[in-house]
Amino acid sequence: MDKKIVGLVGIVITLVLILVAFFMPWYSYSMKGESSLPGGSLDMNYNFYLTKAETKGSFYGEEIDITGNYSNSSLSSLKSVFDNTMYLNIIALIFSVIALVGFLGFSFNFGNPETMKKIGVIFGFLTLIFALIAPIYFMNGYGDLVEESYSAYISAGGLESEFDFGFWFSYSEGGSEMSMGPGIAWYIMFIAGIIALISSIMLILNKKEKMKLEPQY
Repeated sequence: MDKKIVGLVGIVITLVLILVAFFMPWYSYSMKGESSLPGGSLDMNYNFYLTKAETKGSFYGEEIDITGNYSNSSLSSLKSVFDNTMYLNIIALIFSVIALVGFLGFSFNFGNPETMKKIGVIFGFLTLIFALIAPIYFMNGYGDLVEESYSAYISAGGLESEFDFGFWFSYSEGGSEMSMGPGIAWYIMFIAGIIALISSIMLILNKKEKMKLEPQY
């Protein structure tokens, strides 16, 4: 297949993935447990999106379905992390759109091919950079919040813990389970970055082939 077409399809996929990441959870955790009490089972799922948090499940016989934003007092500590991650996502999305313009111009001979190629490559690599910065920043920012919150809880109770709460965590004992970790959007951004890299390389390689194959007059 023509490297030019591979690159073009790749940058379109990159743009779509970054857009999808806006609407998918960036972090999730779940809690499950059994109880001898009537109706007594716990099955809760918490999903954190860029602009909202959702709580759904069954809390010992009571169905829960709550959606809140990060301006809520109980979620305010998360606001800056999610806001900054959203801004990084927006920048990556804008760069991917500009890169797509370059890829289209080069592929279909709109404007100056060399200029279009430079736009496609430069903004393709910028898309790669910000598509990776967003989840890495989120991992550091959210992971720090988890550790700080849990440490404060342990200290306030005068307790000691053998658990290492971080970005990934799972625990199971006596019929109770708890797990937390990144949501699908976090992984999507890494995939988008890798595809942006491949697309940009395809565009560079295509130019080299054109230089070798086109006759000089």
